[in-house]
Amino acid sequence: MSCDVPRERLHAWLDGELSVDAALAAESHARTCAECAAEYRSAVALRQAIREASLAAAPPETLEARIRARLGREGQARPRGVPAWAAVAAALVLGAALGTLLGPLREAIRTRGLDESLVDAHVRALAAGPLTQVVSSEQHTVKPWFAGKIDFSPKVKDLAADGFPLKGGRVDRVGRRAAAALAYGRAKHVIDLFVWVGPSAPTPAATARVRGINVVRWTEGDLSYAAVSDLNETELAAFAHLVRR
Repeated sequence: MSCDVPRERLHAWLDGELSVDAALAAESHARTCAECAAEYRSAVALRQAIREASLAAAPPETLEARIRARLGREGQARPRGVPAWAAVAAALVLGAALGTLLGPLREAIRTRGLDESLVDAHVRALAAGPLTQVVSSEQHTVKPWFAGKIDFSPKVKDLAADGFPLKGGRVDRVGRRAAAALAYGRAKHVIDLFVWVGPSAPTPAATARVRGINVVRWTEGDLSYAAVSDLNETELAAFAHLVRR
């Protein structure tokens, strides 16, 4: 961090370890320091991902057979006073538990970080711009505009008849990935539809809510999609359904 405030102080603020005056000072500082604010949001996202991840691990049905097989081979390699079966069982349980626990946790942290990046990009475009680099309600104007600017061709739909008029598009970034961002309207709300190169396996729509902003994510072929807006969850899901249709 280029800021003089140490990271440990931000984490102490998050954990409620600061005095009232120090906590108020940290909050005031984070309002003016984008770097500290981003670090604080990242720590909050990590904590929430850990809490939301399923961390219950059940030992596999083959555990007993594996323990008995190992007992015959490794009975000598154990600390003094510890029975062979206990040492082997502890090692196997620990290995199985870590594999079971860390998988969902890593995925929860990854998806939460992705949702944070999507919301950051959406808020940044609304606050500082540009929301659109090509301004048009014509899909045949917006789609070819991306040629040569990104290494894929995004799907651009005209949804004006369904109440979601196209406003234009821009090139943005989702984390470290280049993305096409298509701006749509709904009454006074703005919907950003982000498209970037992602997994090759299609996935069903998943929803999230970050700082009061709704996110709907899915993949089609080798492209990932995310609709991001402060529009209510029902209408945003309806928009995503129209895009996928």
